[in-house]
Amino acid sequence: MIKITKRIVNTSESKLTKIDELLARIYLARGITNEQELELELNNLLSYHELKNIQKSTDLIIFAIKQNEKIVIVGDFDVDGATSTALAIKVLRNLGANVEYIIPHRIRDGYGLSESVVERVIQLSGKLIITVDNGISSIEAVNLARKNNIKVLITDHHLPSEALPEADAILNPNLSNCKFQSKNLCGVGVVFYLMLSVRAKLKELGYFDNKIRYPNLGSYLDLLALGTVADVVPLDYNNRILVHNGLNRIRAGKGSIGINALIEVSDKSFQDITASDLGYLIGPKLNAAGRLEDMSFGVELLICQDKFKAFELANKLSQLNQSRKSIEKKMIREAIEILQTYEEQNRVKKFIVLFNNNWHQGVSGILASRIKDKYHKPTIIFAEAEDGILKGSGRSIKGIHLKNLLDTINQMNSDIMVSYGGHEMAAGLSIKKDSYDQFCDLFDKTLNKQLFPESIFNKEIFTDGSLKENQITLKTANLLALSGPWGQSFVEPRFNDLFEIKDLKVLKDTHLKLELCLLDSHATIPAIAFNVPVEYFELKVGAIIHIVYKLNENKFRGDTSVQLLIDYITEPN
Repeated sequence: MIKITKRIVNTSESKLTKIDELLARIYLARGITNEQELELELNNLLSYHELKNIQKSTDLIIFAIKQNEKIVIVGDFDVDGATSTALAIKVLRNLGANVEYIIPHRIRDGYGLSESVVERVIQLSGKLIITVDNGISSIEAVNLARKNNIKVLITDHHLPSEALPEADAILNPNLSNCKFQSKNLCGVGVVFYLMLSVRAKLKELGYFDNKIRYPNLGSYLDLLALGTVADVVPLDYNNRILVHNGLNRIRAGKGSIGINALIEVSDKSFQDITASDLGYLIGPKLNAAGRLEDMSFGVELLICQDKFKAFELANKLSQLNQSRKSIEKKMIREAIEILQTYEEQNRVKKFIVLFNNNWHQGVSGILASRIKDKYHKPTIIFAEAEDGILKGSGRSIKGIHLKNLLDTINQMNSDIMVSYGGHEMAAGLSIKKDSYDQFCDLFDKTLNKQLFPESIFNKEIFTDGSLKENQITLKTANLLALSGPWGQSFVEPRFNDLFEIKDLKVLKDTHLKLELCLLDSHATIPAIAFNVPVEYFELKVGAIIHIVYKLNENKFRGDTSVQLLIDYITEPN
């Protein structure tokens, strides 16, 4: 049973006196108590000076630029890794640096800076490696680089373990004793702050002239918005500033050629782009390159200066994303069948760990997310790699820190995992195939030892309460859309109310299109529910339903109207 809970709103400390009453209620429920927290101008960003090792990191780059040493950016194969790589490449090339990049192949190289990637850097005659969105656990690879007289600057945001690589410098807001207040900065955010510092130092040294101009780093904010939203990091105040200004840049027609091409193939207008669009429409297309082929396609799109080439690359990514959807659909069906068998055999546990020989490594993370959402349990999905290794992607639920669980397993048996890393809500790991059953057993014991309350495993949907009939309007939908950016830990407003079904149609055997009416009202409101469970098809006209929904601007054939986007349907209490 899913519990629907209205978010608690504490009005006693509120100083939100100048904004719409509904919007004030929504902000208060998210911890915003005064108008200053809504001022998203760039001058409110945290200072790069607060980052531990920022000066040492800056000096490494400036030395390489001045000595014309080859810099090699080592990225990651997700959206954060691609935007981080693109930002570093664009800025450093504009600064006159000799720079190339490597994106590790998901299957051939694995995640992040590895010894095989260092060998490629050696072949390129690289003198400075800069990792972006990875590297914090690359101890052996860093040792190999330094043995070959290659300096290493690690920029990352993933949680560090006790043992750190012996790099020349490490820039990560989650390092111990780092005073940078936002621990939620993603990989591209760390790179942006590093480039702010590099630019300031070069200006101080009198580096800029008519040949190399002082760069406007604001022109890269669209990359920051995309990487931050797609990496699903919490949108704290600092991240909201970055995303807000990146979205404004896109809406003003000043987005990069590559991002504009992705928007175009998504049939969206750049003027109306939202954070949700970046997360659900644009990000998955870029991610498809790293999941199914090579994220270098994605980076090339993001740094592309030719509109025709960019559109060609964006179309290719869109096609890859369609293939990814087909693979994902098959894997979800197979995973649910396995779990149904477990239920029949009374093998249900508080977690889900699954493996199938035929599952695609690049889609395992999406499958873990889908299964976690459906069953509300920590989930790890394994897919077969090479040489008897399984690679896993994990997703967790609120209250269960996945990275800490893996740390505990590693302390219990340091041989069980070949490698691992991640955050509270997501992690990646590799294990030997013949250790799969042992890993499942250790995961079970570790989870049970933690003595989590049963309430953690009960799914709860939080809403912003009910709306009056005069609030369910296009004006309100537009107000909410522009009052974000909404995202992780600053969630998009959603509401719950009782409605009567006035009309109902099934679309493509998976979606419901409805006409609804609030109780004690005569006005009908269009609504849609996507990818609904089969039991929803049994609903009848005239039935009273309790729904959780968002207000949505529906644009169709030149007309714009308000529409309810339904997240959940249940019977009235």
